[in-house]
Amino acid sequence: MNRRFLVLIGTVVVVVAALIALPRLRPGEASQAQTTPWGEPDIQGIWTSDSETPLQRPAKYANREFFTDEERTELDKERATAIGREADESRRNRGTEQDVGGAYNAAVFTTHKRMGRRTSLIVDPPDGRIPALTPEAQKKRAAMREFFLALIQATDLCKNKLPGCEGGKYGPPSPRRNEVAPYYVTVGAAGGGGAGGGAINRADGPEDRGLGERCMAAALPDFGGNTGFYLQIVQSPER
Repeated sequence: MNRRFLVLIGTVVVVVAALIALPRLRPGEASQAQTTPWGEPDIQGIWTSDSETPLQRPAKYANREFFTDEERTELDKERATAIGREADESRRNRGTEQDVGGAYNAAVFTTHKRMGRRTSLIVDPPDGRIPALTPEAQKKRAAMREFFLALIQATDLCKNKLPGCEGGKYGPPSPRRNEVAPYYVTVGAAGGGGAGGGAINRADGPEDRGLGERCMAAALPDFGGNTGFYLQIVQSPER
């Protein structure tokens, strides 16, 4: 035997011995939760997710916390069918504004992860749904939506009566084109999930674009990407 082989065998023996020496739990014995030196639950480390879970629970699953195996299989099939349909060249009107607006290939930029067991990431409220917006937030959203529709009324989106123009109308460029947005542009579609709406149909300055385009989109919770993601969590004591 050469020296390199003997060193390798010795290393394997040391690793196996170390694993054998690790404390083991007896059947039925619960592990003790790890804590930080300052007494908080220790969740530090690199985490990932290999399944897809909706943020809020689809209404059809009401107060059910988990999908059945059959439902998960069916949902995976539905997603695969939708990805293939949207990626089909025959469904695109090539060269149109709509084609450019949907330039990314759905087969690449739509999640390929399998459906997880949980029906929602939200566990409280028990129905797994995002609570209704406050009256003030609804007022802000409506104002941003109205402004967004004014800026897109001269586009093919409204001319062709596509879903993004719901509530709007097709016409000449709006005089509101030169107005300042009613509220600060944040995340999501305009009038959508963000407190002030998302990117608008204008790029006169950085404030017209969403935080993601401006590399300012770090937020919690982070739901990761389309094909998987890794998160590193680091903790420190409060000062």
